[in-house]
Amino acid sequence: MLFARVASFLFAVLTFGLLASANPVPEAEKRAVTSESVVSNLQTTVNSITSQLQALKTNTPENSLKAQTLVNQLIVAIETANTQASSGLLIKRAESDEAVADVLSSVVSDIGEIFPPVIVIFPILGPLIASIDFALHELVISLDVVVFGLIGTLNGLLFGIAGILRGLGLTLFLGLLGL
Repeated sequence: MLFARVASFLFAVLTFGLLASANPVPEAEKRAVTSESVVSNLQTTVNSITSQLQALKTNTPENSLKAQTLVNQLIVAIETANTQASSGLLIKRAESDEAVADVLSSVVSDIGEIFPPVIVIFPILGPLIASIDFALHELVISLDVVVFGLIGTLNGLLFGIAGILRGLGLTLFLGLLGL
């Protein structure tokens, strides 16, 4: 009988002791990201890829393969940003829609400015533009859930280059922005 009392006491102490010592919050905080960091990381990746694309000046089989690889890397980078934005690990706080929209509009502007001459050199890249369009569309939808007013702010920032983006074929993205 004494053993049963001691055993139940130890069981209760160990159970509550383990529950009190469990600390899952810091791990989640380590993995959490902000929407500003998502678009900043995307901007860094896009800048690297677009500078490499600009360096390709002639349509040789090697350059064509390298250009296709770089465009696929760009699509993966946008999809990765979308995954981070929609993963549930994104910290939902009152972030400035202007800060996120500025960086994202810079990314879209870079894409819009680099691709028309690159597609002239490498026409084989034309069909990949639809994948970029879809990936950007999904990224903006994911970010707009967290950053209220992002679409309206992007609309104002990208109004000047809407013609370039339309000529490039980013119709899904422009339709989302109402441009």
